[in-house]
Amino acid sequence: MDSWEKSAVWKVISFVKKNDIKNAKPLCKEAIRQFEDIDKRINLNVKSKISLVKTFIENVASGQQKSAQKQIDHVSELFETHIKPYLEEEERTLRKMDGGTRKVDTKGADTRQNREHVEGFNSKEIAKGPIERGTKGLIQAFKGIYKHGSWNAAFQVLKAMRGSEQLSIECLLVIVQKAFDYCKEESSTQVNTAEECARLIVKDGQLPRVKPKLSNDTPVNDLLLRYRYIHAELAVDRLQKAFLKTILEHLDTKYNIRIGQESAVERFIQDCMEVTWLMCVEDPPIYMHPLDAKNIDEKKYELEKRGKTCIVWPALQVDLNGPVVAKGVAWYK
Repeated sequence: MDSWEKSAVWKVISFVKKNDIKNAKPLCKEAIRQFEDIDKRINLNVKSKISLVKTFIENVASGQQKSAQKQIDHVSELFETHIKPYLEEEERTLRKMDGGTRKVDTKGADTRQNREHVEGFNSKEIAKGPIERGTKGLIQAFKGIYKHGSWNAAFQVLKAMRGSEQLSIECLLVIVQKAFDYCKEESSTQVNTAEECARLIVKDGQLPRVKPKLSNDTPVNDLLLRYRYIHAELAVDRLQKAFLKTILEHLDTKYNIRIGQESAVERFIQDCMEVTWLMCVEDPPIYMHPLDAKNIDEKKYELEKRGKTCIVWPALQVDLNGPVVAKGVAWYK
């Protein structure tokens, strides 16, 4: 049996085809988790095309059999056209990376776990899916990107492209710094725009037709900040897409580095955007400590002996002028 046939997504589709909702429903939770995992990594041009698959699974989970039956033919075609080839290619890649000797365990199509093993990702935090909110959880998620997340694979790709460890480290630091700056600006603009829109709705009884002019002196309502905090994850996909285009153009222009689709660097970019966005909307926000390559303080950085001296991952602080709450990483000779 091929890996895609073992996926919970395909099993749900198969059971619904047989009008067997009873056996399909228990698989829906796992199928949604798998779909969301695939959706984060599949080609950006395909994302909008396969969104109906998740809607279909949700309909099955909630017992909406008639809706599911109406969607089944289209959903089955979407799986065959887009998701099945993706899962097959992922399995081929895993086998190739492991010299063709690995027996890929794709029970439930949880190929992400296998991919993380092959690429050196061994983080339970990353593998579990959703990021734990709160200062402690976000610190762990941010540190995890470097320690056992997508940093290493992205580093290896860049080093293979340019043959320079120093340039690769610089590029990855630029990515995470620009991701944070992008999210910080978005965080500020977003709540100020929402505040002004809410004021104009009360005043005029309708949404403003043009984007309102903002005043930096206007205090932001705490309830609005709380509302944004609760729904912050809704912005992740939009921000990832917008920033990806911006940062890829920057890497091309400044470093003459052109990143292909579905690369490890793209995954690193997405991880940085997701975590730094949630850091920026945290209460209180979590900031990246300014980088100072000339002053590597052991109180601010964990030191790793790697044959060169440089900062490779930023430290974190909860207040702009406050103490470091999570050490970054620096290499030394």
